[in-house]
Amino acid sequence: MKKKMARNVYFSVPASIFCAKKRIGTSPAAKQEAKIHSPAYYAVMRSFGITGRNLVPSETDYIEKWRSEYGFSIDIICAACQQTIQSIHQPSFPYTDKMLSNWRKLNVHTMDDVKRLNLEHKERTKASAQEAAGPKNKFTSIGQRSYEYDELEKMLLTTNSKH
Repeated sequence: MKKKMARNVYFSVPASIFCAKKRIGTSPAAKQEAKIHSPAYYAVMRSFGITGRNLVPSETDYIEKWRSEYGFSIDIICAACQQTIQSIHQPSFPYTDKMLSNWRKLNVHTMDDVKRLNLEHKERTKASAQEAAGPKNKFTSIGQRSYEYDELEKMLLTTNSKH
């Protein structure tokens, strides 16, 4: 019992000093401060390319939602952040949330699942882009003629023989 209590004291004193220096007076404020310095939050910031500022509470709430409610690993969350940057060229927590929400519905649990979904998405967009491309020039939109040359020859011979 004394060992456990001693560990708590050794932890509590530095934590109390840290909180006093940061002027953290409440438990929710201490929890928020702990979130900000979590390795998971730094990983998301790196994936989004966020530098020079801390995450605001609404952003940390998203990360907490992705980890706790959705149950995603930090690797999957970072992959979604990177895809957000590739798609819209800026960090967007709501965009990433929508992506992760869809992945949750599709039962994504591993990075292999993410890769599989990305390949399927790439194939779908490639196919739809080809359909949307339509004709390459104004002449291909005109119906092309298809002749049966044997029938044309017969028609020509029968009309010439009548005259």
